[in-house]
Amino acid sequence: MIWCLPGFLGRASDWDAFATAATARGLPAVEAVNLFGRPVTGSLAGWADAFTDTVARRDERPLLVGYSLGGRLALHALIADPDRWRGAVVVSAHLGYEDAGEREARRQDDEAWAQRFASDPWETALESWDARPAFGGRPRTLARPADAFDPQAIAHGLRVWGLGQQEGLAARLAAVTCPVLWIAGARDPRFRAQAERAMQYLPRGALAVAPGAAHRVPWEAPEWFHTSACAFLQTLT
Repeated sequence: MIWCLPGFLGRASDWDAFATAATARGLPAVEAVNLFGRPVTGSLAGWADAFTDTVARRDERPLLVGYSLGGRLALHALIADPDRWRGAVVVSAHLGYEDAGEREARRQDDEAWAQRFASDPWETALESWDARPAFGGRPRTLARPADAFDPQAIAHGLRVWGLGQQEGLAARLAAVTCPVLWIAGARDPRFRAQAERAMQYLPRGALAVAPGAAHRVPWEAPEWFHTSACAFLQTLT
């Protein structure tokens, strides 16, 4: 199967179009994970350990796709059990901060956002989130209705899975021996730099940059993403 992990505020249904494209190309079935479908518990690494155990019980030859937060969780899963995975597509992910001061500053920023999601009207918090520089001023293309989310769970997710809780992963990527396609948007310079840095550490890494896209590559440039990701995954099946 192809296990797909969405980003923060993501839903399993975000991967529906990709699942259709993958099936049309003869790829294995997509299993999209709802990160907030149950109470958020544990650390990034703890979640990855539990997820990898679940995959091991259900799938002998798994492939992995992760976007943004899902990309960071995917990296933790790859590091947790490098031999488990046939390959992975990582999209718009961050390697984490090496400097403790930078992590603390980010942790404080995560906490401020957690408080906003927990207390502000949903649409107010969502509009402010969409205005973050990484999204390049692009309109959100996926529905995020208030009744589909628990604001307290979203806030807790930021507190346990936010970038401020993640230690730098760059040096640990040497253990990831499966092929990894790392995708970034051409108009997302911060995360494109992360992708380029990852290439220095991944033994079998490949970089692809989506023309004209910012952070939300799979939904800003769906045809490009489907073609690029599926072509890569087809080499592994």
